[in-house]
Amino acid sequence: MPGSKELFDAFEKEADHSAGWLLMRHGTVVPGKTILDAFYAQEELEETAKILWEMYGKFLKFQLV
Repeated sequence: MPGSKELFDAFEKEADHSAGWLLMRHGTVVPGKTILDAFYAQEELEETAKILWEMYGKFLKFQLV
């Protein structure tokens, strides 16, 4: 459940093991020791997702040819 104690506890346990999460219908969550660290992590996650999305599109085009 969004905003629940269980959700925050789950993030706290996994924070050191992941660079970020994409939550369905909620957006992203990224860890950072400072707000600037979190901002840079968010930018990295967005750029990686963009690259993967573009590669996936090229893969689909390749498969259709």
